[in-house]
Amino acid sequence: MSDFVGPFIDAFNENVKQEADKQITDQVDHYKNRVSETQQNASELLSALSEEHTKAQKQMADKMEKMIDNSVAMLDKALRARIDSVPDDLFTDPKELHNRIKAKIQEIETTQARFAEEKQQWIQDDERIAKWLGRPWKSLQNTQDFDEKAHNYFSSDLQFITIKVDDRIFRTYRKTMAQVSDSKIAQLFRGTLEDKNLLEFDEKTNVYILNCNPHIFAQILDILRTKQTAHIELTGALVAALDEFGILRHFYPALNVDTLQSQQLQCASVSEPASPAYDKEYHVVFR
Repeated sequence: MSDFVGPFIDAFNENVKQEADKQITDQVDHYKNRVSETQQNASELLSALSEEHTKAQKQMADKMEKMIDNSVAMLDKALRARIDSVPDDLFTDPKELHNRIKAKIQEIETTQARFAEEKQQWIQDDERIAKWLGRPWKSLQNTQDFDEKAHNYFSSDLQFITIKVDDRIFRTYRKTMAQVSDSKIAQLFRGTLEDKNLLEFDEKTNVYILNCNPHIFAQILDILRTKQTAHIELTGALVAALDEFGILRHFYPALNVDTLQSQQLQCASVSEPASPAYDKEYHVVFR
């Protein structure tokens, strides 16, 4: 009896095993397909979100660019209108002129600070969204043209810069320092020449640090601003500084440096401390 039933039982067990294997295989394939579909859907959703964010970012960059262009155009138009409306007698009252210039400087610095805050907030939002999407931050940056344009504007001749000389602070336009285009001082403040012994830029405070006699630099800045030299007492220290910055011959074309007494020019130094006695001792004397 056992020999008769045994083959049937073996066949039954084999059929059960085959059916179980088939069901397990079908279930595994089913779950694999579900996982693959889920991954595909997630990838498509992530790509759609990324494209939507990139598009929105580009639109925002275009909007900001137009806003900056419009603001610059309006400021330029307003500036020209104000220049045309400036009364001639304003320049007869230096104190009033100084107060108005100081107020305008504060207004410009406030506007620049507001632009910087808005841009920083924009960058922080982009970084947060990129992190949420699980994408590298740099892959979502499409603001290079905007950043370059903003950089070119704020590093242009229209920028108001701060210069620290010892314990004195000077503020002026970059174009004032760079007006003699082929001079050393122009190249230094335009960044085309590097001389860390003479000029350094502190990126944290956005201040230029100049290694110079502050009293002499004040005279040089006065010459650059007014383009006049008749009111300036020409001393050996001033001559040496003007020559060091490459603007001596521009403002004193009739002055022959070779005819100056060599002893006086040797005593003069751009970075020596200012003192009335020093300036009085070394006057320029022609042979």
